[in-house]
Amino acid sequence: MLLALLQLLLVCLAGYGVFLLYRRAASPGGWLAAAVATGFLIRAISGQLLFWISWLRLPIGEGLQTRRGFWFYALDAMMYFRKAGEAASGGVVEILQFSRTEASPFFTQVFAAGIYLFGRVPSVGLLLNLAAFVATCAVIVAIAPPGRLSTIAVAAVSLSPSGILWSTQPLKDILFSFLLVAFFGAIALWLRQETFSRYLLWGSVVVAIVYAVGGIRWYAALFLLVAMTLFVFTASLQARGRARTLAAGLLMIVASTATFMVSAGPYIPSWLQQALKPWESRANASERGPLSGMAAAADRTRSGFDSTGGATLIRPGDRLAPMLGSGGSADTRTMRLATGVAAGTLPLSIAKGLGLIEVGGGRGMWLFVELDTLVFDLLLVVVLVVLFDSLRKRAIPSPLTVLLLSTAILLGGAVFYVVSNYGTLFRHRQMVYVTLALVPVAVALTRQKTVLSVDDDVYREPRVSSGGEATV
Repeated sequence: MLLALLQLLLVCLAGYGVFLLYRRAASPGGWLAAAVATGFLIRAISGQLLFWISWLRLPIGEGLQTRRGFWFYALDAMMYFRKAGEAASGGVVEILQFSRTEASPFFTQVFAAGIYLFGRVPSVGLLLNLAAFVATCAVIVAIAPPGRLSTIAVAAVSLSPSGILWSTQPLKDILFSFLLVAFFGAIALWLRQETFSRYLLWGSVVVAIVYAVGGIRWYAALFLLVAMTLFVFTASLQARGRARTLAAGLLMIVASTATFMVSAGPYIPSWLQQALKPWESRANASERGPLSGMAAAADRTRSGFDSTGGATLIRPGDRLAPMLGSGGSADTRTMRLATGVAAGTLPLSIAKGLGLIEVGGGRGMWLFVELDTLVFDLLLVVVLVVLFDSLRKRAIPSPLTVLLLSTAILLGGAVFYVVSNYGTLFRHRQMVYVTLALVPVAVALTRQKTVLSVDDDVYREPRVSSGGEATV
């Protein structure tokens, strides 16, 4: 009884903490606050309804329930719940020593901490997801200048149909989305620093986030490291203190790489281990280089998806091969990538109608999937318009914009090429979506930097126009 009362108190304190985060995220007011409130309420209400329907075994969507608070679209949530519950039962030490060989160990540790504090029920995942959602919006508000572009970014994150769906179950996706946004937010703050010590401070935050990302999806952390390298060199070229920026950036990359090797260690494939530790000799070392090793690993993973099959297996349509000039052969890398891109970016009704792909299954969720794809496409259009408008005004792309676009391309290329199960692709596409949602913020920061530029003798004080954009 005492334990239950203590957990109830902790839940109330956690709820108050989420409320404070919400106030911070909605502090600019206007449409941005409305987007945060709408996203929060939809997630909270739908998550509670779905939990109680499944927990009480109500006769609503019985064929889609998996009982005890879970639903069919989150089968791995039951595995995470079991693993996290086992770790929580062992106490704090067991949570901290959770094996890195388990699936998504960092997420499981966070989930286990939640269960340890609030009780062993699946709805703890909903509380964590709500906290991660408002924290994501708060990070965007913290780094973005007020205006239309910032509102677009927050609205994109808040109203994402798939983001809402994954929030209703104890899944890693929402925490991972927060970590992505936090990574880019920390990088944006790193860019603003002028002293080496401040570079080190925010660089340490970036390193910590890379550790967390590597403990959920190792390949995403690898892509962040690759994109970060391009970012550091771009930033050093545009910075006033080029040598200082380059030195701090290289130190951040080295530290992040070392952290990545610890965090994602058991999951790092041999070809990447060889590239990261070339001084170590291995009796069974592969002769493949990093690029060829990555390509071979991608092919093996794709073949694994193909051989596993499933109701939502994506197959090339009859008209795709002739369009690519591949003579009808579907077993080519170009064909695989084209199939994935068509499935990931086009509404299924259009992709199938054009003969680009074939896919079945869905269990009655295709309407929801179509809506999510339309939202994804709308964001793509908005990002392209924002980028084109920025280039038309001859604004030099900021290092943050370069980082976001390169990360989106790496993540999107990997997901669209490797994943041939539509359910999995639909879920992993959220990584690309969240990354693209921050591009308007990066462009807004570039405009703000231009407005706040200081000439030799003149300081121009910015003002905000009625449209919400900074002007001089």
